[in-house]
Amino acid sequence: MGHDQGQTRQIHRVQWPYGLAEALAVDGAANGLTVPSVRLLLATPKAHAETACAVELGIQRLGQVLGLAVKNMPQRPSSRVNDPDAMLRTWLKLMSFALAQQDACLAQKVAGSPQCQRREGLFTVQGQTQAGYLVLWPTHWPQEVAPLLVWSLAQWSTLARLQDDEQMVQHIEAGQRQWQAHCQALRRQLPPGVNPARLLTAAHALNRPVHWLERDIVQLGHGRRARLLRSTLTDVTPSMGVTLARDKVRTSRLLRRAGLPVPQHAEVGDANATAAAAERLSWPVVVIPADQDIYSRTGHASADVSMMVPS
Repeated sequence: MGHDQGQTRQIHRVQWPYGLAEALAVDGAANGLTVPSVRLLLATPKAHAETACAVELGIQRLGQVLGLAVKNMPQRPSSRVNDPDAMLRTWLKLMSFALAQQDACLAQKVAGSPQCQRREGLFTVQGQTQAGYLVLWPTHWPQEVAPLLVWSLAQWSTLARLQDDEQMVQHIEAGQRQWQAHCQALRRQLPPGVNPARLLTAAHALNRPVHWLERDIVQLGHGRRARLLRSTLTDVTPSMGVTLARDKVRTSRLLRRAGLPVPQHAEVGDANATAAAAERLSWPVVVIPADQDIYSRTGHASADVSMMVPS
């Protein structure tokens, strides 16, 4: 993964409340970022004062679609001159929170906060240059996140135009179903478990390069010093240690033999034996698979009932 320029792929163009919107997924570090990103180009033609009410209503309704409340906005939209800067900041916060709610890997602390710059001559429409915003949205999954950002901009534009109450309710309900479907598809592309988000957060805080090779395999660093990680395992984790750690009964015997303190435990195979062992060991207890390798192969395994020791 290069540091100067990443590969880009255009998603498509839509209309946001102020004009044309274009999204590019950047696979690799580029534009001054150390992680992949979504690059958004948003046109900002001169807006008339009468459109302010519609745009504010649109962002509030988009919040309903996403299942979020848009804070710090008046209950009744104002008639003031439209402020695209304020509306864009509201949308950035709204989508940042909505994505983070879906998976911790999409939180800002994992890859950084979206960056926004207003630029002149960003678009050329019918031979005339037009000002706009350049938004850089850092994420390790730009190909998956970009369509959701584009979809939300299009929803915002549509919700700002609708005036019929019945059509509005129908569109919001349909949008809610679409959002849930999009998020389910997105989560299937993200690494499982809680450790990937923690790893990415630490790498971002330390400014260490990270590159996802597969859905659940990440490369930390570059070159000969790079390390491969899969959740808590690395490319130098001994296989024997992993096997023993997954067999809790054997691990307890080895630790006890080495003279290390081990909680009392009992190996059980059904609910009655579990209750009896819990009474014998004294409550509270924790129940864990005795051998995760056997369980993963067969779906059946005895349980190891251990005392819950104070931390």
